[in-house]
Amino acid sequence: MALSANTVFEVRTTGSDSNGGGFVTGASGTDYSQQDAAQYALTGLTTAAANAIILTASAAAVMVGNLINITGGTNFTTGIYQITAVSVGVSITVDRNCTTAAGAAGTANVGGALLTVGAATAIIVEGSITWVKTGTYSISAGITFANSFGTGYQQATRLVGYGTTRGDTGRPTIQASAGSFTLLTVGSGKDGASIENLILDGNSQTSAIGLNVNAGSVVVTGCKIMGCPGGGILTASSFYGNIQQCEVTTCGTAGISVAGPPIGIQILNNYIHDNTAVGVTFASGATIQVVVGNVIANNTGASSDGLSVAVFYVNFIHGNVFYGNGRDGIRLTNQYPARECVQNNIFVSNGGYGINSSSAPTKTYSAAIAYNAFYNNTSGARNNIATGVGDVTLTSDPFVASGSGNFALNNTAGAGAACRAAGFPGAFPGGTTTGYADIGAVQHQDSGGASGGFVFGG
Repeated sequence: MALSANTVFEVRTTGSDSNGGGFVTGASGTDYSQQDAAQYALTGLTTAAANAIILTASAAAVMVGNLINITGGTNFTTGIYQITAVSVGVSITVDRNCTTAAGAAGTANVGGALLTVGAATAIIVEGSITWVKTGTYSISAGITFANSFGTGYQQATRLVGYGTTRGDTGRPTIQASAGSFTLLTVGSGKDGASIENLILDGNSQTSAIGLNVNAGSVVVTGCKIMGCPGGGILTASSFYGNIQQCEVTTCGTAGISVAGPPIGIQILNNYIHDNTAVGVTFASGATIQVVVGNVIANNTGASSDGLSVAVFYVNFIHGNVFYGNGRDGIRLTNQYPARECVQNNIFVSNGGYGINSSSAPTKTYSAAIAYNAFYNNTSGARNNIATGVGDVTLTSDPFVASGSGNFALNNTAGAGAACRAAGFPGAFPGGTTTGYADIGAVQHQDSGGASGGFVFGG
């Protein structure tokens, strides 16, 4: 046997890696993992032979479902096991053999949270959840989060930060203390994984990388990646999944870099800003990319585009803001026919063009580049791209307070007002239905709604 897929691990800055560290959801016992110290510190443990039955007068029914951390003893195999059954006052049964022969003088802890994220990720199983409570976890070596547990596609495994109550929006910080390494690596398997509500802080250590996703169906959501000169989020070609509602800032190499040919990537509602390199880059290859609802702003450097695209199949780039980037807002670098759908985006104060097809296409584009708004891009609105249906030329900055991260539309004539209800689709064919989408990442708010304005950051 092995740990159950229903195992839930707990990590706290006040825990101990000698604790049990988890509980199996649905078990009949009492969950003692959501506390700092072990509930039971057991000594004098024995077994009659090499088996999974531990003899102890301390055995209690409430232990069932808790994890037990065997820390020592003659013939005991140290490690974390699941308590599957108890004979009260006589014995504890665990999920697999824990001794190599008759055991003596064993020591173990039941209950209590783990101290380090690495201790949990070293023992995760398919479908398990690892909760990490808010605080700062200083690391000097990278953490690997496995996503390969068997043949075929397996149930997703989750690594989730929280504040005071599991499921809230609190975010713990995993911070590099020294050295150059990748803070968190999702393994090379094809199984599902979900990385949620974490701050990955490279602490400006040379070549530090925030998150490296090697393969599989992976969702990265609610995270902040910062201070990583080696790159914010890097993905391999066999990655397919979502990066959504994340912030990537003060990183080098790239905010988000997707190797090619990737398989179906969705970049959704992220704030990618103040990096010293390109905001998002897609390498060459035949694939499908979706980039929707992002603000990509103030990424500095002579070759720092907001979005650099070498992919030549299908790219859906819709409802984004490209603001103040060192070179182009969007830079398309492939000469072959591109099935680009670039709509409802705002391009303001980029150091090059708003949209730049930097290598003139050798064949006609089968592109839908329309309903975009442009203002104050140093080299102009477009290069090797025709003016699109519904395009808007702005006369001033359309945002409420772009300098402080508020990219909601203002209501100034020729600026934010010109982007309101001006986006695709407009009138639907063959009927009287009309859409009133705003151009840009943040939809304006009519009077009578809740308090308005959308401020990125935090």
